[in-house]
Amino acid sequence: MAEQRTVSMRQDQLQFLRFLAFLNIFISHCENWLFFPYRTSHCAHAAVSFFFMLSGLVTGYSLMRRDLTRLSLKTEGAYVARKLGRIYPLYLVTTLIAVVFSSLPLSAMAGDWGAFRQEGGQLLRNLLLIQSWFPEGAHSFNSVGWFLSALMFSYVCALPIGWVLNRLTKRRHPVLLLCAAFGGTAFCVAFYCRTVQENMTYWQYQHPLARLGEFSLGMILGYLTTLVREKIRGGGWRRWLLTGAELFALGFWYACLSRPGNYWCNRIVAWMVPNAMLLTVFSLGGGWVSDLFRRKVPVYLGDISFECYLVHQMIIIRLAAQTAEIPISPAGKVFCFMLCLVISLTTAAFLHGRRKSA
Repeated sequence: MAEQRTVSMRQDQLQFLRFLAFLNIFISHCENWLFFPYRTSHCAHAAVSFFFMLSGLVTGYSLMRRDLTRLSLKTEGAYVARKLGRIYPLYLVTTLIAVVFSSLPLSAMAGDWGAFRQEGGQLLRNLLLIQSWFPEGAHSFNSVGWFLSALMFSYVCALPIGWVLNRLTKRRHPVLLLCAAFGGTAFCVAFYCRTVQENMTYWQYQHPLARLGEFSLGMILGYLTTLVREKIRGGGWRRWLLTGAELFALGFWYACLSRPGNYWCNRIVAWMVPNAMLLTVFSLGGGWVSDLFRRKVPVYLGDISFECYLVHQMIIIRLAAQTAEIPISPAGKVFCFMLCLVISLTTAAFLHGRRKSA
């Protein structure tokens, strides 16, 4: 999730949106300790969809400025290796820590080698980041790792998609062509979700192929917003208009949490429009809300969101297991919720600092 900080490669106002998306996932996982009213039933689905589209958007920013006329296995391998190098070390550490709290050590101590082999096989899938391709076990060990497993497949496809989009930008009316590509891709995603309605947790939420469409939509938005950003930036009425658009996009995204549509839309389709609107408006970055999000603290919270995402679920699970048999008072809910959030943030800040100094 972390990208090089340059004007062309990353828009800092998007970083705080990354943190807001993480908060939605955190709130969903802390639902039993929630002490304030919130639409938790779909907020995690919306946030996960946002992360795939945001990853595609940032990828689009970078690939638009690259020469992709000569694709090869060497360039593809180097690109995927670079992406893997950014995410895998921390993922490896958190997965190995999760092994301590799994049934794998218990199976070894009990001499249950059948269960040990089965659990060990699942661990191997997780370490190879291929767990999201299998119907069972994708949420084992560090349960949020399935997202990285699916995301890596999108990164494998990024250069070929970028090659197509780069060719579109060199033709006449590139904005119209990219808009058509966005509409066609969105239609394919909706058609896929409408068609696949058996085991939707696997085929729509978890499977890497299902998430490639959102990633591609994000890439197209990255190209589109890069083309139009400088044409509409400026002061005066444009600044007021963009500020209004930013406020509306945030409000619309929140309102959509309670209106997910038909059950087959809940995992992907329902979130394409609000996520695309949110990313488009803030990618333009010309309003006062974007100025607020570019301040040091919001940007830093976005910077540590990847680490927060990888560590928070393990913290929540351990505390939940420890307090499972204890009735929770209202004050206890506040304490547990805030304790997990504070520990997640402080641990993420420490790990982020170590990654930057490495």
